[in-house]
Amino acid sequence: MQTYSRERFKKTFRVSKTTFYYILSKIQHGIQKEFLVEEPISPEKRLAICLYQLGRGDYLYTIAEMVGLAESTVCKIVMEVSNAE
Repeated sequence: MQTYSRERFKKTFRVSKTTFYYILSKIQHGIQKEFLVEEPISPEKRLAICLYQLGRGDYLYTIAEMVGLAESTVCKIVMEVSNAE
């Protein structure tokens, strides 16, 4: 995500980088996971997955394939992030 230009970032996630990081600062505590067995998915990636799905409406399996996660994991991320306060 850091390598995306401003235009590509906004086109992909439907928000500016500034707005993305503002949202992240407000919900990061609610979506950050503890390190248990393997490295957890970062809050930045969780928010990006959620915004991508909500903004583009792609199928969960398409997003899962794109980011290299299981479809159930992507579904859980979208649900958790969209319900974060």
